Amino acid sequence: METRCTLNCVDAELTRRTVKITALGLACFLSAFVAGNPDSFADEPGNEAPLFSHWKFDEEGDVPVVHDSSDFANTDITVPHRLARTRGVHGAALDLVGENKLACRFASDAAQLSEITIAVWTRPTDLRGYREIFRQECDERLLFSYQNDGSVLSLGLNVGGYVECDARIDSAQVLDGAWHHCAATFDGQAMRVYLDGKEIGSLPRSGQIALRTSAPAFIGSSSGQGEFFQGGLDDLRIYAKGLTPEEISRLYRNGTESLVNYAKQIDAKLGTLCRSSPAPDPP
Repeated sequence: METRCTLNCVDAELTRRTVKITALGLACFLSAFVAGNPDSFADEPGNEAPLFSHWKFDEEGDVPVVHDSSDFANTDITVPHRLARTRGVHGAALDLVGENKLACRFASDAAQLSEITIAVWTRPTDLRGYREIFRQECDERLLFSYQNDGSVLSLGLNVGGYVECDARIDSAQVLDGAWHHCAATFDGQAMRVYLDGKEIGSLPRSGQIALRTSAPAFIGSSSGQGEFFQGGLDDLRIYAKGLTPEEISRLYRNGTESLVNYAKQIDAKLGTLCRSSPAPDPP
């Protein structure tokens, strides 16, 4: 009996080590595949309208810079620390943990915005309290954030006074480890909030957006002081137009198609790897 128990323990330990080695090898393979194929899943959608700002987060490595790839290209962000990246929906994505201070400034043209859309892919890991996606804190506040422990997705604008369009959501829906598309629009007549391509909240509001270009705006925090977003952010877009429901839905579909295509590529690579691996020795 003692010998049998000893052999069982040895077999269990060998199995554990084999699984660990296999997992490490698979992780290395996937990392090499992503690094060697940067464009294999970077099939980003075309611009639905003029982009005022566009942060793809596709910089290679943990570099302390985020480039604005919009036509204006006026809101590059440089921070005093390295920014972790992860695999995103379209190429790389930010992987935010702890405190981050990603400040940018709008060009003077932003003061003339009569419409706006904020669209982004998020994969939150913690929604306790308030978690900012994008926020400018001043008298003419602008924000897009998860609020109330992830039970609200909110767009805040100053249109004839500051007001927020709060859309109720289920926090468990967006804390499932998957990527979710969040969007908010103002077309001069109403504010709308979308989740995964569907409108989930609206607020009638007509007028002109009041936006202060001299105040910094922040990705993933409230002024770099709190309410830090935790998790993944990818393909953050600010349009100088209120996109239509159809255009929002198209952004969402493009992202899901990108994820599906990437999964197929991984499956194909894994199939090739398995077919090329030698068969295990018979027991």
